[in-house]
Amino acid sequence: RWREAMKLIQTQRADPRVRPNIVSYTSAISACARSGRFVEAEELFSDMKNDGIEPDRVSYNSLIYAFEVGNQPEKAVAIWEEMCNENSKISPDIITVTDVLGTIERSGNKYLWETSDMVFAEAVDRKILLRSDLLDSIWEMDLSGMTFPVAKAACRYALFRIRRVVQSGEEDAQDVTFITGVGKQRQGNPSESLNDKNIAGTSLREYMQQVLREEFDLPIFSTIPKSAPGTVVVKKDMLDKWLLL
Repeated sequence: RWREAMKLIQTQRADPRVRPNIVSYTSAISACARSGRFVEAEELFSDMKNDGIEPDRVSYNSLIYAFEVGNQPEKAVAIWEEMCNENSKISPDIITVTDVLGTIERSGNKYLWETSDMVFAEAVDRKILLRSDLLDSIWEMDLSGMTFPVAKAACRYALFRIRRVVQSGEEDAQDVTFITGVGKQRQGNPSESLNDKNIAGTSLREYMQQVLREEFDLPIFSTIPKSAPGTVVVKKDMLDKWLLL
């Protein structure tokens, strides 16, 4: 369908009586995205701007999805930064941040972890994620309902925030609880970056334990309390070892 969508845009651009609008452009970008044609999606986005049509949030998110399917994390991050620019008329939303983090995760590029942390922190600052009025404590974080890439970024955000708080002397270390639920979740584009294993069908609870073990400078071992099977807990003594690094 992406070919038909491209051909329609070309026909409309050639006819001064029928010019493509934001709806037709965005539909064409989405068609290219679903087919993994990120180059064509990027060209359409550029043509739309050149035609004097301001992209809306749906247009931006469609382009980012094209980069996610096409495994182009740097391009997705560049669009994120463009949307976050103070001069931008369009701001990112939960779909934007979810797809950008998903693109980074799918790439399996560990050198982009800090970029993922930056994107997540910006989303928190913009109150897209982890609104401060919904946080009771830095020692407990609700990850339920998050996609795996967002939950992973949230976990890193929480632990590095705890490290800053403890090392500054503001609070003493204690157990950290991540609320995950117990069911298995179907991820739209499961990543294989953790030991190149396909995590489709894995529960968020199991995934977070794997993240804690494998993706920090010291393996962080966690427990699942019998009294609260929908949680993953990092005990204070384990946290202390990690904080000493």
